[in-house]
Amino acid sequence: MRTSDVNIACSNPASRALALMAAGLLGASIGACTKSLDFTECTEHSDCDRFVDEDGPLRCESGTCVKAECKQHSECTTLGGSQVCGIDGVCVDALSDACEFLVLPGGEVGDDLTLLGAVYDASTPVGKLAAAAFKLAVEDFNSAGSLANGDKFGLVACDSAGDPNAARTNAARLVEEVGIAALLGPMDDDAFVTVAQDVVVKMGNFVFTMTPTATAPIGFEDSGVLWRATPGAAAHAKAMLDRVHDDAVDSTIMLLRGNNYGIGIYNELTEESGMDRVIPDVAVQAILSYQTVDEGRTALTNLAMQVAEPTSIILIGGDEVGELILKTAELGLTPKKIYTSHAGLRGIQSAIIQSGDPALMGRIEMIAPVAEHPENAPILYNRLLEASPGLVLGTEAPLAYDAAMTTMLAIRATPGSTLTGPTIAPQMAKLTSGMPISFGEVQELTFVRNAVALLDKGESIDVVGNSGDLRFQQESGEPCGPFYALHFSDVTNPVPVPAATYNFACPMKTGTWQ
Repeated sequence: MRTSDVNIACSNPASRALALMAAGLLGASIGACTKSLDFTECTEHSDCDRFVDEDGPLRCESGTCVKAECKQHSECTTLGGSQVCGIDGVCVDALSDACEFLVLPGGEVGDDLTLLGAVYDASTPVGKLAAAAFKLAVEDFNSAGSLANGDKFGLVACDSAGDPNAARTNAARLVEEVGIAALLGPMDDDAFVTVAQDVVVKMGNFVFTMTPTATAPIGFEDSGVLWRATPGAAAHAKAMLDRVHDDAVDSTIMLLRGNNYGIGIYNELTEESGMDRVIPDVAVQAILSYQTVDEGRTALTNLAMQVAEPTSIILIGGDEVGELILKTAELGLTPKKIYTSHAGLRGIQSAIIQSGDPALMGRIEMIAPVAEHPENAPILYNRLLEASPGLVLGTEAPLAYDAAMTTMLAIRATPGSTLTGPTIAPQMAKLTSGMPISFGEVQELTFVRNAVALLDKGESIDVVGNSGDLRFQQESGEPCGPFYALHFSDVTNPVPVPAATYNFACPMKTGTWQ
């Protein structure tokens, strides 16, 4: 067997030993390493799989294993159906154990393909719902439109399994190796902040990123590439604080989840007072945080001993808030109101059903951004159920669809061929004024065709999404939308019902409850 040059990673002696053994050169020295070693010629790409190269995969060309360099996807397809031309001009597998194609136009990788990435938690109903909405949005755009160069969008979705570190790893691979045009997600605040800090605004990346649901502030400069389809923590806190003041609350106990979601809203809801942070203009108050449900129950017990008979309770957290509501009843607390944030909806509903207590239900008021357009959202829900009958519906679906569709429209409006966060982000301003474009016009996907036609003319459009009128604010990277104070009226079917509406004077500095 003849030999030919192939690169071997010099940093791993064990790998070199295995490679030498596989090549039948067991007697060769492995103590020293040169970048170029002699190995057998190849007849097919799989012959090169045994060799390791720090710059990427190898392929067989003219009987020799060489680095799989590329300028377009078609140069990589012979290596495997999921190989694409990555960001460094080297073939890379777009997929991994955690990542799959949710959308691949024509069922195969072609040169007319622009990839989007998504990071979500497939182990939860919320994650599955978001993935279904992402998928539908990309399929809708591809069915009625394309990029200016004729490309269609593919979607590589990665399951983080609820682990922020896994979310970071998946996002880094999509951004730094595969070379996606934009990232959808993560949904969870902790994962979003981790990905934002460690991947998105890392030197040299600055990929356009759109989260459907995360509200936590980032706390560092993002060059305008981080966006959300829902108002952020400051807007949530402003709406809740004004509600508390309008209700003339004079005593409260507040319990918050000690994660990015809870702390984000807490920091916006409170102000510094000496060594502490306090809710302004509330005479008597006590505040604690928790990590686990058991810690939350204990903290609530301690707070109840600090403030006797509080007129209100504020709970900021996720689904575990339902368990804390049940704990208030166990402790005999009967405040006029229990204010909650929107992330705890499913837990709140479970608590109401479990308690069966109309009085407890009547105390609960959930402060939440409007996330369902009255006409468009039901159309979306029906379409999602037609495709996946087992989905558990929720407001995450309209937010996820809107996040994906507005991202693709912004990419479509981006001049030139360079798709980076700094080139895509300014195009979001083109989606906030002009001809109304409603995502509910799904007959022949008229809204996609009309939006693309107007953007091609250099005109702006006013996007009315499935979650509402998306009045995106360029400065904050989020929509300026109204909030609801939601009550529940049936202990057997606790559907949230608007009791009052909070309208912001954009850009969300002030607002009024009505």
